[in-house]
This record gives sequence, structure tokens and C-alpha cells, in this order.
Amino acid sequence: NPFLCGDPLEISCTSLRTGSRSRKTKALSTSVIIVIIAAAVILVGVCLVLVLNLRARKRRKKHEEEEEEEVVTFDTATTTMASTESGNGGVTFGKLVLFSKSLPSKYEDWEAGTKALLDKDNIIGIGSVGTVYRASFEGGVSIAVKKLETLGRIESQEEFEQELGRLGGLSHSNLASYQGYYFSSTMQLIFSEFVSNGSLYDNLHPRSSSHGDTELNWQRRFEIALGTAKALSFLHNDCKPAILHLNVKSTNILLDERYEAKLSDYGLEKFLPVLNRFGFHNAVGYIAPELAQSLR
Repeated sequence: NPFLCGDPLEISCTSLRTGSRSRKTKALSTSVIIVIIAAAVILVGVCLVLVLNLRARKRRKKHEEEEEEEVVTFDTATTTMASTESGNGGVTFGKLVLFSKSLPSKYEDWEAGTKALLDKDNIIGIGSVGTVYRASFEGGVSIAVKKLETLGRIESQEEFEQELGRLGGLSHSNLASYQGYYFSSTMQLIFSEFVSNGSLYDNLHPRSSSHGDTELNWQRRFEIALGTAKALSFLHNDCKPAILHLNVKSTNILLDERYEAKLSDYGLEKFLPVLNRFGFHNAVGYIAPELAQSLR
């Protein structure tokens, strides 16, 4: 028996007890070390997960802030603007979206600029879609504001914003660019580039000395026709899906300071008067009968 000790054996009982204690202490120390190492590994793992999670949150927050900043200052500025509802004096809140960086972004500027809608002297055109006003801001910036007379033809705000958002991304030298819009339950406005020399109709049939056909020599008339054709070609061939104007006429062909043509009111076919029972548009320019029947 290896555990026997004392006389007459040569093994001392004291040394046996000491060896047993040392083995137990050694075994205990090993277990403690293993537990400490395991706890340390778990703690390091938890800390690593927390650090990675914190970094991911910071990156996500930074990305969201960059996206928000881009929407506000670069591509599109969106804000809420109040307007007084006619009739009952209540206040209606609408959404203002800008496509152009050159336009003012402060509410006060727009409140002052859109007062032009109350002044008949600022009317620069009346069409089948609505009335167009000239609105001016500080710094000499002017835009054309079309106040839509939709008569329930806009089914939803989402449809309106989708159509105008698509049109706001178009760019061509012979198109009068859309620069933003305003939508509320009581009023819809479309902002577009202000073209200084009026429409082709104004220049062909002048009412005053401000516009006259003396500037429209045959070379310029040819260039106006060519520019209009280029604009239509762009809408028909380069836009996917193609955009049909459906209302090309001399009042929708605008002339800039160099008498170059800029086609306006494109892409607004959904806001035109509805088809009558004969299949033709009311109060619009000429369209082929087969197009009027199929709208394709």
C-alpha cells in the first residue's frame, strides 16, 4: 500500500501529508488559471463586439448624415411651407421641393417671392394646365411659377411627386428646365426656368414694343424650329420611357436672350384636360387622331 507510513517503514507520515497538500494546491491553481483565462477571453470577446457595434453605429450615423446633407444642399431641398387656404382663412401646410441650387432655400424668401401669385401684373401666360406667374427673389433671381388648375386630375401626392421628380432630372439646352414644385391639398405649383424673351407667339404677334417680329429674321426662325425639333427628339428618344408633349404650340416655345428655343410644359400630359367622348384632348395643340385614341 503506497499510502502506509511510519515505523517500521522508512516513509514519514509528515512528508506524505505535505505531498498530498501540494498536489491538491497545484490542481486547484490550474483550475483557477483556466477559469481566469476563460473569463478573460469572454471579456475580451464582449469588449470586441461592443467596439465593433459602436463603430458600425457611428459609420451608419455618418452615412445617414451625409445622405441627408446631400439631399438638402446638393440635389434637392425639401421644406414645409404654410399657405392660407382661400375661403375659410385656415392654414394649409405643403411640401416644397427644389431641384436647383441657385434658388433660395429660406422660407421667408419663398413667402415673399410667391406673393406674385396675388398680383395679376405678374402673369406671363395662361394655358390649359394653369396660369404662369413671374416670381422674383433678392439677387435678381426670377423663376416661372405655374399654378395648376388640375380639377381633380391629380390622383395622389405620390403620383404628382413621382412625375415632377422625373422631370426635374432632365437637362437639355432646348428645354426650359423644371426647378422644383410645391404641393398641398389646396394648391399645386411647378417652378421652372424663367425665359426672358417670352414665347414664340408673343414675338410673332406682338402686343407692345417689348416683343416684336422685327428680331425674328428667317435664319432665327429656322434655328427656333431646329431647336424645338431637338427638344422633341430628346424627349422621344433619350428619355426612357419616352415623354410625349401632346401640346406643342407657339405659346409653349420660349425664346431666351439669344432667341434660342426652349420648349416648356413637357411631361405634363397627366395634368391636361381629360379626353372627351370623341377621343381628342380639349384645349390642346394638334395631335394625330391615332395618338389621341391610344396615347401611345
